[in-house]
Amino acid sequence: MRINGRVQFWKPENNWGFISGDDKKSYFVHKNDLGFLKEVFEGDRLSFEPVMCDRGLKATKVEIENVQMDFKENDYKQRVFD
Repeated sequence: MRINGRVQFWKPENNWGFISGDDKKSYFVHKNDLGFLKEVFEGDRLSFEPVMCDRGLKATKVEIENVQMDFKENDYKQRVFD
């Protein structure tokens, strides 16, 4: 079951953060679970599969739902494909 949510917090130097799910729960997310995404930004809308791990809820198989509108096309390509 996939859930949608928004990046609530992202710490790029440590490659982890939290997603606020549309179900009102908070999910830990690590860069390893971003799939083809190079990085995410606070406010990005994501879809993901939730799992329960020993430390709590975690987002896996993360996909971007939409891209912030202030990015140019080349910025998006660099963000996703480089």
